[in-house]
Amino acid sequence: TSKIARHVGYVFQNPDSQIFAATIYDEIASGLKKLGYSNEEIAGRIEYALKAVDLKKPLTLSPHILSFGERHRLAIATVLAIKPDIIILDEPFAGIDYRRSLQMLQTLRKLVEEGHSIVLIAHDLQLIGEVADRVVVMKQGSIIRDGDVEEILGDIGFLEENGYTPLQATLVGIRTGLGRYVRVEDMARDLSRRIKYGNHNENIKLL
Repeated sequence: TSKIARHVGYVFQNPDSQIFAATIYDEIASGLKKLGYSNEEIAGRIEYALKAVDLKKPLTLSPHILSFGERHRLAIATVLAIKPDIIILDEPFAGIDYRRSLQMLQTLRKLVEEGHSIVLIAHDLQLIGEVADRVVVMKQGSIIRDGDVEEILGDIGFLEENGYTPLQATLVGIRTGLGRYVRVEDMARDLSRRIKYGNHNENIKLL
């Protein structure tokens, strides 16, 4: 219903399960029209959403001739245009290259800063570590772990026991004696500070 759409948006893993309109414009505008937005507001939201996912195609183009990655980004843009309180994304980085994955991460972070709650259904621990602050791990339909992202993704034993490969930042941080990290950015920042201010740890090892 329209009331739910204003608060919760869902992006399918397979964009073909979501895309139905004849043009890119109609695909994004359809939901906005149902919610009663003016043509001017719709135009602004479409521009915002397409820019957020870096999709630069004519609005009159059929979405069905886009590549899989482009259709996936269009599906995400359709939800972003509504700006719901909660956005659920099922494997949002599937079919998107690394550069656009980073851009998508920036978009998700901005949405969080604007007050949106983001729920990611994903298997890529690296990307989860970069954007999430809470992780819920499920196995065979049941929750087996729920907690802070650093706590769970930094638990090498737990990850390996459940078939996940630990993050490189975590492994490198432990092996060098820097500490237990989830984000490469955090490890690089701390290492830079130690070098800059001479706060060297004699236990730091070179790989």
